[in-house]
Order: sequence, then C-alpha cells, then structure tokens
Amino acid sequence: MVLRSVPSFLPGGGPRATSPRIRLDTKTVFQDLQAKDVKLLWLAVDTGKEAQDDPTGRPVFHPVGFPSSPIWHDDDMTTFSTEVRAGISGGQTRSQSSVSPAYVPGDQKVLHRQFLKTLSFLKSHEGQANKLFSGSFDLQKRIDYVEQNGIRHYGAVITGPTKEVLKLQNEAWAAEIVVDEVRFWNWE
Repeated sequence: MVLRSVPSFLPGGGPRATSPRIRLDTKTVFQDLQAKDVKLLWLAVDTGKEAQDDPTGRPVFHPVGFPSSPIWHDDDMTTFSTEVRAGISGGQTRSQSSVSPAYVPGDQKVLHRQFLKTLSFLKSHEGQANKLFSGSFDLQKRIDYVEQNGIRHYGAVITGPTKEVLKLQNEAWAAEIVVDEVRFWNWE
C-alpha cells in the first residue's frame, strides 16, 4: 500500500513541489488501519534515500522499515533459566530460556527505539549488509535523516481478506493498493 501524494510546502507557506507520497507517523498508520478488517505487517520508513533513489515517485525497490511488532535484540531479553549439558568430545550444549520485554501493539516509542537500534546494529555490520542489499545502505546518512526528521511512513504491507484490502482504495490516504498473493484460508 502506497500513501497518496499531496503538495508539500516550504516554511512560510511557499510551495516546494508535489511530493510523490505523503508521510504519516506510526500512530496515524496504526489508527487508520485499526478499524479495518486487515492486519498491519510492516511499515516502510522514509530515510531520506527513497526520493533520491526514485524522484518520480515510482515504487522503491529497496525499502527500509520495520514490522508492526518490535525486533528484539539479545540485550533486550531477560533470561530466566540456563542449562548446560555435557556434549560430544568434551563440548557443551547450552540452552537458555528468555522472555522479551512487555509490548503493547502500536506502541510507537518501542517500535521506533527498536528500529533505530536495528539500524545501528546493521551499521556495525554494514559491509555484510551491503552485500545482501546489492548496493550501499548508507546507514549513517539514513540514521542521521531519521533522527533529524523523525520516523515517517510512505507505505505499509498488510494482509486480510481481498475484498477488505481493496476497500482501502476508497481511503483518502491510500494511493496504490497491490494485491500480491491470494490464498484460501479462514480469516476469522
């Protein structure tokens, strides 16, 4: 789902240009989809590179974003049990049980913190990330942009009954709806 284009303005009210897409904050995306019979899976984040990659407003082929629930890192987890067993040839098998922090769906502070933490983690492994990305992430530029401009979304991935997804075409903020895959299953 791509968000509809609207004119953007310079401070003081002068028109700058028509932006290819509007940018919504995380709370607004969750609120706009909450009453719909769809599930939000992933949110595309404006990191300042998208307009540079394709200034015409066509789809971004290498979007950066985050899922609708947090990406937890090892240092976020609380370990409540550890078991060490003797392994083969003097080795050991270590088993840990951990729990992630409490999370209320749609808590944008948690989602934003974890997104920035993930970008920072990727930055420390940027060479490997670039190989998977087939290009250059320019992570420091993206992090700087997001920290300066905030986290705003230009698209999202959702799932739900086809007829419910297609109803979103009638929403003022929805510019493009693409039904990518259709499967038979019981949504209820």
